[in-house]
Amino acid sequence: NALFEIGREEDSIKKIEAEMDQLDLVVRGSLDFSHFLVSPLYPRGVQQKVSEVICKKMKLSQNLTNTILLMASKRRLSQMSNMIKRFKALASAEREEILVEVVSARKLTKVKMDELVLRLKKSTLKQVVVDGIVDSSILGGLVIRIGSKMIDTSIKSKLVKLKKQMKEVG
Repeated sequence: NALFEIGREEDSIKKIEAEMDQLDLVVRGSLDFSHFLVSPLYPRGVQQKVSEVICKKMKLSQNLTNTILLMASKRRLSQMSNMIKRFKALASAEREEILVEVVSARKLTKVKMDELVLRLKKSTLKQVVVDGIVDSSILGGLVIRIGSKMIDTSIKSKLVKLKKQMKEVG
């Protein structure tokens, strides 16, 4: 929240959000870095030094760097993903957008994604920003999260329901 307020005062929300997208790619893309963030085995000093080097290599703004270093000093790097999500949610709310997470078994085509965005705009009456995630374990269909609401039309959930119903019959 503090970083968002600073970004608002300095009119740098978009810049910080772009840097966070870049940081999120690193967090999600590197299993070693993700493990480093959540592991209590690394001393505070090591987490601070590594965070400082990464921020410098990524050329992150001073405000975001200071936030990350503060998180490292307080041993809160495990909350990095939550911080990124929270900042993006605040930025979306500021722009009167709604963030929608769409999980599909395969990458959706541009036509399908545009159709989905159009339907979501009609139902929410807001600007829609889609975060598309591919998860082959759902087998097919979609899982859509809009805030605290979830619409699950995945084949995996239908199979789980069917299995439960069949156990109840027998």
